[in-house]
Amino acid sequence: PYEIDFEEWHSNLQGLTDLMRCLVEDLGLTRCVMLSGDVHYGLSVDATFTVGDRELRMAQLVSSSFKHSGAMAKHGLHLLGRLVRRRHHRVGWEHAPSCEGPTNLAERLVRRPVNTDEWGDSPVFLSPRLAGWLKIEEEPHYEEVRRYAPPRERPSMLIVGEANVGLVSVHHDRVVHRLLGRTGPDETVTYTSTITM
Repeated sequence: PYEIDFEEWHSNLQGLTDLMRCLVEDLGLTRCVMLSGDVHYGLSVDATFTVGDRELRMAQLVSSSFKHSGAMAKHGLHLLGRLVRRRHHRVGWEHAPSCEGPTNLAERLVRRPVNTDEWGDSPVFLSPRLAGWLKIEEEPHYEEVRRYAPPRERPSMLIVGEANVGLVSVHHDRVVHRLLGRTGPDETVTYTSTITM
C-alpha cells in the first residue's frame, strides 16, 4: 500500500531528481517559479537545488482553492505551520553511497526504501549532519535547501490552512505570492509572501 505523501517529492525522489536535472541540465535554467495546488494548505517556499555544480533557484508557490476539510483541520494546519522548521537542508546521491559510520545502522539508514513501493534503487537524500555522522566521503550529486517564506501579515504562520486562491506577481527579481481566503461571507483575508530571486 502507498503511504501518504506529506511532501510532494518525498516518496518519489527519482522523479524529483529527473525533473531537476531536466530543468538544470537540459533547459539550462538558473531561476524558475513552480506553481502547485494542494487540497490541504497554501504556502510559499524559497528553494535552491544544486545538480553537480549548477544551482537552480526556485520559488515554489502552493495554493489551496478547493480545500476539503473543516475548521479543526484548518486550526491544526495553522498550528503545524507554527511548529514546522523554517529551513530544511539535505544532500543526495544518485545511489546509496558507502559509509564508514556505525555499520548496521548506517547501512539501514542509507539503504532504507523511501516509501512502501520498495524503490531501493532510488536516489538517497540525508541531512548534511547525518551524512557527516555516517562518515560518507563521496561528494553528493545533489543539494536542496528550502526556506519557508512566511506571510508578512502573520509571520509566525508558515502554512495557510484555509481555502485560498493564489495570485502571483513577478517584478524583476522579486516574486510576490498573495493567498486570498475568506473568513466570512463578506470578509477576505490576504497573506502575502515575497521571495527575492
